Amino acid sequence: EYDLITVTWDASDNIELDSAFIWYSMNGGGQFVYIGDTIASGSEYSFQIPQGVTDQAMIRVRVSDLAQNTATDSSSLFSVTDNTPPSVAINSPIEGDRFDIDGIMDINWSATDNVSVTGLDIYYSVDQGASWNEIVSNVPNTGSFQWTVVDDPSDNVLLQVTAFDDVDLSDMEIVDGLAIDIVYPKVIE
Repeated sequence: EYDLITVTWDASDNIELDSAFIWYSMNGGGQFVYIGDTIASGSEYSFQIPQGVTDQAMIRVRVSDLAQNTATDSSSLFSVTDNTPPSVAINSPIEGDRFDIDGIMDINWSATDNVSVTGLDIYYSVDQGASWNEIVSNVPNTGSFQWTVVDDPSDNVLLQVTAFDDVDLSDMEIVDGLAIDIVYPKVIE
């Protein structure tokens, strides 16, 4: 997806070539999308592959001469691999939320991908992101995780959620301004 592909062809005519028209199909030629046209004698055309993963991609080239006689040929099937990263957004917690040591932090997110989100990593930092501590790795994309907050008090906690897809493309979001509070014992008289 999105990579530049160059189509080349060999064409000849007894008088003179005119134009070449290029189409792209994601479903083995069941439906073609017009990509563009150029001078046929140039013998090549480059374009950016549209979004969409398939093992049934095909390119069709139609060449015409000055009298508008045409000839058409199609490529063999080829694969287009995923080049679209997932997208992740943290819904909660939000900046300003405070959590007690040994309390529960409900981490909620939404993560999407054009194919599928295969897992998420969740980390926290108490030193403005200089170092990250793992909360959980490769958690399924259920949209939520409950974390028992560790004994690492700070008023400057960052939470990081990273989503991955099948080809290890990723997206990350960070929420800052969180706090982990010390819980002091209470004496009852």
